Order: sequence, then structure tokens, then C-alpha cells
Amino acid sequence: MLNFTPILVLRRFLLTLFFFFSSQIMYCQIKTIIIDSLTKEPIPYLSIWIDATQTNVLTDNDGFLSFPIEFMEATFVLSAAGFKEKEIKIKQTTNVIELNQKVFELEEIVVTPHSKRRRKYKTANKIQKSKVGIYLPGFNERKMFAEFFKYQLEYEKTPYLKEVHVMTKSEVQEAKFNIILFSLNENGQPDGYIYPHKIIATSKKGKQTTKIDLSHLNIPFPKIGFFVGIEWFTTTNGNEWGTIQPNIGFMQLETEMGSWYYRNGEWKKIWKNTGEHKYYKNKFNHLALELVLSN
Repeated sequence: MLNFTPILVLRRFLLTLFFFFSSQIMYCQIKTIIIDSLTKEPIPYLSIWIDATQTNVLTDNDGFLSFPIEFMEATFVLSAAGFKEKEIKIKQTTNVIELNQKVFELEEIVVTPHSKRRRKYKTANKIQKSKVGIYLPGFNERKMFAEFFKYQLEYEKTPYLKEVHVMTKSEVQEAKFNIILFSLNENGQPDGYIYPHKIIATSKKGKQTTKIDLSHLNIPFPKIGFFVGIEWFTTTNGNEWGTIQPNIGFMQLETEMGSWYYRNGEWKKIWKNTGEHKYYKNKFNHLALELVLSN
């Protein structure tokens, strides 16, 4: 029979505590919840960017966020459609962080009851499937693409945004991504929003046209035009190659007009392809997406 002295038992107990707390420190995380300062509701799927590292983390469905202890000295930027951007030192993080809503002035519209109108539909900027040559995934950095939609007089009969259609090819089931409706600034760049919230879209596994319903939002087509932007959820939807799903389809067109991308904190016009293949050479990538309008 083993015989433990009180001193030996105490030493083993203290050693166990040492290893336990050491492991907790090694894997410690800073945890907080991000909420709307007005409604006090959590903000799910909020993108957070670690300053100078291009590392991205994301709040979960309940607005919670965790940082590895290694980022203690870094600064992070909270950015969400409809909210003012906020920059905070990670070591100064509190249990609850509030974001302030932006104030938006939308065009005044008159909504006619469904019973008094005959439904009409029109597709704007149709996807040219024969021009879709590549599908691009996301990576662990903040990158967005946006396509400009110009207002046409013929849209007066179908002035509301009903659906966005996007060509996707996903290697995982139910890959989520953001649809963002941007306004534009005096330089023609995406800036501000015509709808002050992100619209979460879900694509199924395989190659298909993913349809996103906007009809319940009653958003009129702005007379100055607007951008439809796509942003990947960079901490989810990963596959074995480390890319972020879904892959988004792009058309190869002769003009750069209307196609923009966001990287390293700024919007730029899409680049010209330089490959030698005649299908891509001197052409520009445009998001393979289209709008369905209704009255």
C-alpha cells in the first residue's frame, strides 16, 4: 500500500495547480460582446481587423468575439454596414463594446399596396454566362468587390430591388457571405450605403446561381445609381486549401467601367488581366451578378 506524507501530497497538489494555471495562461483569450448602442442588441457576423496584420476575426451569431492573448498589444478596427467604424486597443477591451449607428437619408418613396398593382419584373445588367471564366475564393484578409448599377429611365416602371443573383461555386455546404449595397462618392467610388445593414447570403455546395431576396426591404433604385458589393466571411466557410468559400463568379469584359475592389483600406478600379490566353488578355473581371427589379 502506498503511503503519502502530508508534505508530499501538498507538493503534488501545488504542482498540479501550477500546470493547470500555466495551461490556462497559454490558451487564454480576451472575450467580449459587441452590441448596438441604441438597441443594446448583439451584432452578429461583425468583421474585426487586427491593425497591421491583415488578420481577421468575426463575431459569432450572438455577437461574441474572442482574441488570442498574442494580440494583446495590437489595435483592432470594428467595421459593420450601418455603424460608425471604431478603433480600440485590445488590451483596453471591456466585456461589452457598443457601436453607434450611422444616420442615413434614404429617398422618399410611395409604396403602393400589392392588391392595387400588377406585378412587373425586369432584370438589370444580366449575367453573361458565356463570359464567366473564373471563380475566386476569399482569403484571410479584408477584400471586397463591387459592381456599379446605373439608373435607367425604363426602371421607373419597376423601381424596387427585388433580388440579387450571384454566380457561385462552393466546396462546402451553406457557405455564407455578405451582400452590401453601397452608395457612391463624388469620385464614383463605393462610399456609404443605400441600405444600412449587411445582407447575409447563403450558397449551397456546387456551382449555381445564388439568389438573394430583397423584396421585403422596399429599397428603390437610387437615381444616382449604386454598387452591389460582396464580402467573404473570412473566419468561416474554409476548406482544406485554406481558401474562404464560396467561390464567386467573374465575367471577363472589355471595359473596366463599374468594377471596383477593396484591399488594404481603399477602393480601386479593377485591374486589367495580363495573361496571354485570348479569353482573358486585356480584359477586366466583373462580378457575375444581376438585379431583378419589380414595381
